[in-house]
Amino acid sequence: MKKEVPDKAHNQIKSDYFGNAFLLLDGCLFVGIACALIFAPQRLMDTLLVRIFQDHFNQFNFELSDGVHWHMARCLGAVFLSQAAVSLMWLWSDDGACCSSVLTSRLQSLLWIEGLLIAECLLLLCVLFYKRFEIGSTLLTPAQLTYNALSQIDSLLATVIGAVWFAMPDWILYRQVKFPLNDSHIFVSRLFGAYLMATSVYSSRCLYYKTKTDRRVWVCGRAAVSSLYAHAFYGRDSFLKVKFKAIH
Repeated sequence: MKKEVPDKAHNQIKSDYFGNAFLLLDGCLFVGIACALIFAPQRLMDTLLVRIFQDHFNQFNFELSDGVHWHMARCLGAVFLSQAAVSLMWLWSDDGACCSSVLTSRLQSLLWIEGLLIAECLLLLCVLFYKRFEIGSTLLTPAQLTYNALSQIDSLLATVIGAVWFAMPDWILYRQVKFPLNDSHIFVSRLFGAYLMATSVYSSRCLYYKTKTDRRVWVCGRAAVSSLYAHAFYGRDSFLKVKFKAIH
């Protein structure tokens, strides 16, 4: 049975500059997107729904964003922020499986939202072939049953919860909001579900990471403190929406 490789054994491995460049670019990009979604959801969603989708998809009747859009945008921003933290902290890792996991997660999330950003999908697929779809060479020993079970449960929950948000967003939001939903609410909710499902890649692969440090990075990334910020603002957003409707 293979023993777990200690962190010090990988200090002399040559750095993967191509993979590090991707992780740095991915982390910085997701930090920017996450900050925009968390701190300026109203302006971003109004621009996205009205100026972009309304002009290109005339069959949809998109209006200005409301509290539901802002809340879902902040939840999506929390997911992006945690993934950005993971990418940036994995810059110091020598395990190619970490970079491969990020690539797979990004590719799955883009494919699940009906092939948006086709050029980026093709680029990520080419990079995955370059990385040879590396999964990892070390498997945790069966003695660590608790960690193994928690990782698999986390992967299952991310898949199930994300799939429910993706397949039945109107059913989830039905009892949470007091005003009619439209196509834009469904779109934003499915976007959140797609990216949440994609995070299951990390949980299913973290058992194969070579070092304990890489596995701890994912644990810290999953504990997205910013999600508390998103939920704290939900009540204020809903109040502003009700007040806005009363005025108009």
